Amino acid sequence: MNFDFAGRTLVLTGATGGIGRAVAALFHDAGANLVLADLDAGALEALGKDLGGS
Repeated sequence: MNFDFAGRTLVLTGATGGIGRAVAALFHDAGANLVLADLDAGALEALGKDLGGS
């Protein structure tokens, strides 16, 4: 499936878990702006770097 989320913002909690990480990558690839949250700050920072964010 192809989704176009360019210009849309997604807030995702539990972002560093298996499903959360996959969902974050899917929406990132679809062009969404992501606001990610998770209790594990280190994993969250790593995910942000993996997705090319700040």
